[in-house]
Parts: sequence; structure tokens; C-alpha cells
Amino acid sequence: VSPVRVNNDGENNAEDNMDGTFDCSECDRSFNSRIGLSRHSTTHSSSQCDICHKHMKDDEALASHMMRVHGSHDAGSDNE
Repeated sequence: VSPVRVNNDGENNAEDNMDGTFDCSECDRSFNSRIGLSRHSTTHSSSQCDICHKHMKDDEALASHMMRVHGSHDAGSDNE
């Protein structure tokens, strides 16, 4: 996900739009903050918990989630 920012001088530096919103490059959603877009971008990843269906940014985050939240690491994503 790579949002686009237009500076006050009109130059792009890949962060947000002129109106201050951050657009998802994979769907039509937009967000008021970069952190909102960052959180949303995990919904486009293939690393999803099979127990609670939460999306993670990568398989390492999924493994950490499984240990921390569910006490195991054998119920990861089957979406690979």
C-alpha cells in the first residue's frame, strides 16, 4: 500500500492526498491518517488468524499473535 502526498508546493512525496486523506492502493477506502491506512492495509494480507480472523501484516506477526493471544502457533493462515 503506497499512499500519495502532495506537498504545499504541489510536489508528490508518496504519503497523502491534497485534501489530507490517505487512499488505499488496493481498494476504494481512504483514511484521515497514515496509521489508519496502515492498520487497514493488513486486511489485504494473506496472514489471517484461523481462530479470531484478525489480519496480520506478515506471518511473523501472525505467529506472535497466536502465541500471545491463543497460546499456540498451530492455527495460522491457510491462505498461502
